[in-house]
Amino acid sequence: MSVLAPTKPEGKSWRTAKLFAVDFTTIYLRKIHQGLPVSGERMVWAIPGHKHVRICTPITNLKFRMRRDQWDQSPVRSAS
Repeated sequence: MSVLAPTKPEGKSWRTAKLFAVDFTTIYLRKIHQGLPVSGERMVWAIPGHKHVRICTPITNLKFRMRRDQWDQSPVRSAS
């Protein structure tokens, strides 16, 4: 049985995005970031920059960003 990887968001700016597994519930409970639009453990496409990390959830294409220091404190695993 093969697992299909989520499709990368369309657009030039997302061509360098990498797939990550992020636990957004832990981010909320540890008070790293309280205002995230999603919860639970999710696979997301992310582009870590110097100040912010741009994030896109597959299927729903919900796009948001969080500060890089918050991303570095978060339980994040590379999925690719």
